[in-house]
Amino acid sequence: MDPQTGRTGIAAALFMIITSMMLIPFQDPDSASFILSVLTLGMGIIFFIILVILIRRSLG
Repeated sequence: MDPQTGRTGIAAALFMIITSMMLIPFQDPDSASFILSVLTLGMGIIFFIILVILIRRSLG
């Protein structure tokens, strides 16, 4: 994997994780925006894990 692609992907994943973690405490748990923030957090974590696996595989 190209190093610049990996860095960009990790930056995007961390942006998704950090922003959704910042929004979740301020939202009503019964609202749709809360559910979307939780889903975004999950997608960001999964995306980050996949990127780490792909980067480790390409380095080894």
